[in-house]
Amino acid sequence: MRKKKINMKKLLTLFIILIGTCVVIKAQGNLQFSQVVRYKYSTSATGQGSVGVTSTFTVPANTVWKIESVYGGGNNVFLDGQLVTTTTTNSGIAGFPLWLGAGTYQIAINNGNQNLGTYSYSAIVSGLQFNIVP
Repeated sequence: MRKKKINMKKLLTLFIILIGTCVVIKAQGNLQFSQVVRYKYSTSATGQGSVGVTSTFTVPANTVWKIESVYGGGNNVFLDGQLVTTTTTNSGIAGFPLWLGAGTYQIAINNGNQNLGTYSYSAIVSGLQFNIVP
């Protein structure tokens, strides 16, 4: 029976590549729970399809937000122009959870195609804030 010889040069090269990859490839950081975030936006406006609330919120530096839900109370809710909740189903269509990195985001709410005269707009954004720990 023949025994296969392990080529030490190839084994050493593979080991060096493996160690080098582990040192070079570094994760962006670990996530550490910080707090629950919940923001309520509300106002009233007049007219069909009018925008009732356009506001901004800021995710602080060195943190990320995991948005678990956006409740629109029968309104269309947009996050940075992306429709996340609709008037017809009042359910998330954006694929929750939404992960938001540090930065400023715009939220807009409208009543879709309903002609309701003066209408009260509301939305609730709920999620979790995590600190990025190196």
